[in-house]
Amino acid sequence: MLVILSILAIILAYFVACKRVEKVESDPESTENTYLWCPWFGYIVRIQGALTVAFAAYELIVKGYDLVQVVTAVIGFGLVILSIPVLNKSKIGWFVATAITFNPLYWIVNTVYYFKNKDCFSKAA
Repeated sequence: MLVILSILAIILAYFVACKRVEKVESDPESTENTYLWCPWFGYIVRIQGALTVAFAAYELIVKGYDLVQVVTAVIGFGLVILSIPVLNKSKIGWFVATAITFNPLYWIVNTVYYFKNKDCFSKAA
């Protein structure tokens, strides 16, 4: 079930990110880069984290207490928190969130994306 929720998170995050990019592009005074992957990944992390916490709570109710649910909820909560610096285009937040996804495909794609689009990230971090 968590896999299905993850796929739904990716799809929902795509539409939310497209709406954000469209809003930025329609603002004539905006100087923000409008690459789609950065906000898409940020919203994937946020939505998937929230769904992971909800799934852990559901498992806790259905199956009872288990350390797995607690660890799952902590990882999900961490992803939700890390989505904030990712959406603000922080380099550190980007790489920490990438590592915490535990997804080698994201590790590769996000590393390549970072080195191709360094100008997209904030200079502060």
